[in-house]
Amino acid sequence: MAVFHVCSLVTIGAMLGDVTSGQITDFFGRKRAMRMSTAFCITGWLALFFSKDPYSLDFGRFFTGYGIGVISYVQNGTGSYIYS
Repeated sequence: MAVFHVCSLVTIGAMLGDVTSGQITDFFGRKRAMRMSTAFCITGWLALFFSKDPYSLDFGRFFTGYGIGVISYVQNGTGSYIYS
């Protein structure tokens, strides 16, 4: 049961990241929002790499999901500028 709990935190983080990504992009701009989401993903992966207990695994999964949720919104608008 603990395995499903840890894996679902990626999805919960991605949903929260997707909901807040519009406000983040409006306030900081696309470039800074992309950097911020990358920082969340890197922080999450470092927490996963150096984890010693289940709580740091939860923290890492949630932060990785949050970064993925933010980048999914920001990245979709960036490609239209390049290809048009």
